[in-house]
Amino acid sequence: MSSTKSQNNGEKGEKRVILELLQHKDNTNWLVSHFGDEAAEGIEVIDPANNQTITSMEQIKKAASSIKADIKIKFNSSKRVIGISIKYFHKSNPCIVNCTSRDKFIKNEKLKKYLPALDQVVGQYLKDPSNVAQCTSEVDRSLRCYTLSEVEKRNVAAAIAYFTLDGTGKKDASVPANGVLDMYHRSGQMVYKECSTEQEKINYVLSNWDRYVISIRGVKQQKNGKLRGNGMPTTTKVTDDQKPWVCYYDDKGVMRPRGAISIRIKK
Repeated sequence: MSSTKSQNNGEKGEKRVILELLQHKDNTNWLVSHFGDEAAEGIEVIDPANNQTITSMEQIKKAASSIKADIKIKFNSSKRVIGISIKYFHKSNPCIVNCTSRDKFIKNEKLKKYLPALDQVVGQYLKDPSNVAQCTSEVDRSLRCYTLSEVEKRNVAAAIAYFTLDGTGKKDASVPANGVLDMYHRSGQMVYKECSTEQEKINYVLSNWDRYVISIRGVKQQKNGKLRGNGMPTTTKVTDDQKPWVCYYDDKGVMRPRGAISIRIKK
């Protein structure tokens, strides 16, 4: 997330969702309405870091960044365990791809194959008038703005699905997720979508295509004078692998590089 405040909001939101699950673990009507008939005999709420059953609010903690399942639940009826990625919608949109430069995609074998499709998206994004004018540190645009072939769109969706459920720019998650649970702050509404197969994961992203927002982020001078990279180097030059996604903007007379994609999902 972009700030400590938004991180705190997101962390509080995730804990709120987990507490809801804990409080309703024996409420079969509530569970079935969210997770289907498999939840009719109740659930266990499980810490994804140590696989221990959570029985009290004090045990709820934020999962490490290497873990994609923010929480696990076990269905009492089937004994099946699922990992859930929580997306909490409050003041800021949840981040899916967090400031990841092109070279990270090249180094990750799971993501490398999607690079040509992402190059198409970023290539069109960089032609945006605000980018050409070099007047702002980042520009938000909806993915639906860009023209892609069906294969390209599917590959971009597969990349987003990977970041949502299976890993980061660096590597596979230590604990992947196989479902997404949205919660909306004001209403408290929760919506769950199972994504256990590769096809279900891609279909989830495609069904939400109009909700994804992309931006290119990079080096920015903070109020204290220090440089924040936002996925880009602050002390070394832009590399050849990074260059195809890089543009520059005028930061009070200094041209600074942007070249790390950020993708968020909106309400």
